[in-house]
Amino acid sequence: MAHLPQRCALPSDQDCGEAVVPSTPARPPPLLLAAGTGYLRAGNRHPPKEPILAMIALRRLVPLFSVLAFLLAPLAADAKATALMLVGPDLVNEAAVLPPPAADVGPELAELHRIETARTSEQAARAKADSAQESVFLFGSVLGDGFTAERLPLVAAFFAKVANDGELYSRQAKAIWARPRPFVTDPSLHPIGGGSVGSYPSSHATLGWLQGVVLAAMLPEKQGIILSRAGDFAYNRMICGVHYRSDIEGGQVLGTLLAIKMLEQPAVQAEFQAAQAELKAAGY
Repeated sequence: MAHLPQRCALPSDQDCGEAVVPSTPARPPPLLLAAGTGYLRAGNRHPPKEPILAMIALRRLVPLFSVLAFLLAPLAADAKATALMLVGPDLVNEAAVLPPPAADVGPELAELHRIETARTSEQAARAKADSAQESVFLFGSVLGDGFTAERLPLVAAFFAKVANDGELYSRQAKAIWARPRPFVTDPSLHPIGGGSVGSYPSSHATLGWLQGVVLAAMLPEKQGIILSRAGDFAYNRMICGVHYRSDIEGGQVLGTLLAIKMLEQPAVQAEFQAAQAELKAAGY
């Protein structure tokens, strides 16, 4: 059986609920969607100002390059995931589960400016490294050096499909709202790392939480460090200055829902269990 996490295991005062997804799929309750405030806080970071479901460097050259990248990115995106591999096209209705992003981005822009002002070189380096990483092996930083595609080929193959489908759902959600990136709206920001296609919801946050929840279901005894890493991975998009807080909150909601729905699919169970067995055999 695939056990979904009992708690978010991130700085929050609320339980996330519990769900068990058997081999014969049943509909689990939407754990993690009631995570409440504080899920992104780590160390001295500022907690989010609203619950998740309440919604969610070159100064002169950034405007031109940012706008061009935003307009041309859909063409580049087509070179990535092009077809769903694990699930069907109606797994999640993004327009129904995600609220529209706020039209007034002033408060969120102000928060990004505060983050940029306080950003250290170490934070910038970690965030930039995460911007180039979207595979499940981002969790190697908490699961150890042995957590690699070379050592875990079944895990790599399964999560490549998970990420592929998550990217397509995220891209579809972005197309609904076509929200400009914060550095496009406010060229005085100095973003680091990548980011071009529409801002809401964050694809990195979606993929981080999607893969994190599925991986935590494989390794329930390690759910705390896995989900904490998913939160850090999402927050690093704000450190980079390429996403609003509501973007990464939307990504958490979408990624979590996709994970729950994927684990309900009978066709997913065989590959899930094979990858889980490989992890156990490797000592995880």
